[in-house]
Amino acid sequence: ITLAVVDADSHDSYDNVANQTVSAVNTDNDTAGFTISQSGGSTTVTEGANTDDFTLVLTAQPASNVVLSVVSSDTGEVTTGSSTVTFTNSNWASAQTVTLTGVDDSVDDGNVNSTITIAVVDASSSNEFDNVANQTFTVANTDDDAAAFVVTPSATTVTEGATVTVSLRLSTAPTTNVMIDISTSDSTELSLGTITITFTAGNWSTTQTITLTAVDDSETDGNTAVNVTTAVNDPASDNTYDPLANQVVAFTISDNDAAAPAAPVDPDYDSDGIYNWNEKPGCSMLPDCDFDGLLDPDELAQCITDPDCDDDGINDGSEIFSCILMADCDGDGVNDLDEKEAACIQDPKC
Repeated sequence: ITLAVVDADSHDSYDNVANQTVSAVNTDNDTAGFTISQSGGSTTVTEGANTDDFTLVLTAQPASNVVLSVVSSDTGEVTTGSSTVTFTNSNWASAQTVTLTGVDDSVDDGNVNSTITIAVVDASSSNEFDNVANQTFTVANTDDDAAAFVVTPSATTVTEGATVTVSLRLSTAPTTNVMIDISTSDSTELSLGTITITFTAGNWSTTQTITLTAVDDSETDGNTAVNVTTAVNDPASDNTYDPLANQVVAFTISDNDAAAPAAPVDPDYDSDGIYNWNEKPGCSMLPDCDFDGLLDPDELAQCITDPDCDDDGINDGSEIFSCILMADCDGDGVNDLDEKEAACIQDPKC
């Protein structure tokens, strides 16, 4: 700062006074830099469905243009709407918006964080911004995939001797193979052509089929329920598929064998008063099945097919009823057959 006497406007005695100077320093209160503002204080996007914005603004007026680069650490998860943002000497104080987009994939990979880096492009920027440090922030990409497999149909009917197919596919792309085991609850009714199906990262979206055959028998066994179970083989599969529940396809095997016509039923073939289904084997046509002189209804049940139930040499029909099960009816040590007369069979003192 120079102080000088203005001679023309001053007393002549001051005309020869020398000029004087004062040094003054103007301290700069501006710093080259830039500011990032995230909406809501954080940045989150969703795969294929949602975007989020942030803004950039310079903290000081540049002498010339300033170019900022915007870089995503993982463009497979998050992309930037602009790769660079340019500020000029005139718009440096106006915030500019950058849009981030979540990339949609088919993998159940959970929510993934990526890093967005903002940096001054030195070669394209005003020199006073060259030493400005890079700035970073995290953006979360919310996963919209859930590991699953689809089995169709869920239930169906198949006739003995016919085949039927079941289709399987994955809902999301695995990072390693996924093996599905197939089993039947009754292989004598429904047999499998394949017991495992393997999906890879390359064919996960392609439907695979298994063929099942309803076993044709000659029995009139009616319709039969059989379950086919599909289950993830955990040790051989991508870990994200391990918790999945088994899926069951309910089959009805339709019998193709006609029942024989029912014969007229006589409930008592031998008219002995005992229904056929209550008769001893081989006795339904014989009212005295053991030919001992006693009709079956009059015999003890255990003696119907034994003509000498106590093995004393006397047919049951010839014995006193109370002695049928005792070879020595009066317990006198003499078998009934050896008693001197019939009257002595029940008299030990005879």
